[in-house]
Amino acid sequence: MLGFLTDQLKIKGRSTVARTRTTLSALFTYAMREKYVAAHPVRGVDLPPGASQKPADEWFTAESLAATLAAQRAASAHYVTITEWTSLTGLRWSETRALRVADLQDVPFPAVWVRRAQSEGYDEKAPKTANGERAVPLTDRARQLAREAAAGKRPEAHLFTSPKGRQLRMNLYRRFTRWSMTAPRKRPHMLRHYCASQWLRAGVPINQVAEWLGDDPRTVLKVYAHVLGEQQTIEGLRRLNELSSGPPRDPRDIPENANDHAMDTSLGKKTGSDQPKNGGDGGI
Repeated sequence: MLGFLTDQLKIKGRSTVARTRTTLSALFTYAMREKYVAAHPVRGVDLPPGASQKPADEWFTAESLAATLAAQRAASAHYVTITEWTSLTGLRWSETRALRVADLQDVPFPAVWVRRAQSEGYDEKAPKTANGERAVPLTDRARQLAREAAAGKRPEAHLFTSPKGRQLRMNLYRRFTRWSMTAPRKRPHMLRHYCASQWLRAGVPINQVAEWLGDDPRTVLKVYAHVLGEQQTIEGLRRLNELSSGPPRDPRDIPENANDHAMDTSLGKKTGSDQPKNGGDGGI
């Protein structure tokens, strides 16, 4: 049992494996009570510590996502839609499999309403959203995928289904997309992280990204701090390149800095070169 749980952690989230353990424990408790089995293989076996997530390997980049989509499109033209949809909307798996056709809207802007979630083996429930529901805007491509999936279906039907029209199941999705081969060292949940990262890179405010994800802004800031840091690094490099290209330049000569310097001068502020040289902090 310990080996089984350890293997599951390599391909699934910790919370999902924990639910699996709970379900198996209840099953064997019943089997022992009815004397179908003599031993309880789950009792006394705790969930192994840690998880398989390796941030350096598991985060999608634009290039690795494109490669994954191309490989999955060759493996399953049907299920690759789910991969692309998740990378564009950031919905959790339990939210995508619970979507209905009626959850789509076109006005005042294209969006999908996330009103419910359903983990496999459990009843539907409200999503992990503060207000119980949220609207996630759809890009042109996401809207196209949704409309193609909705074609010919009744409003109450599930939006995304298996090729046979049944509710999505993770094991079939992973099998037909050949996930372990087409997205090595990554979990499907990382598509949600990719989507959120792209929103932040596009300049969408943190609070708005948190609303679309159905998360707390503090969580978004913690998880995606490295993405926010990217923009500062890029801007810093741009300014350093401005300084290093051609002959040496005073930072005040760079256009945006020149405006600041002019304002300082107009306000009667002294620059560093004008500071008294008889002590104090003028030389720092």
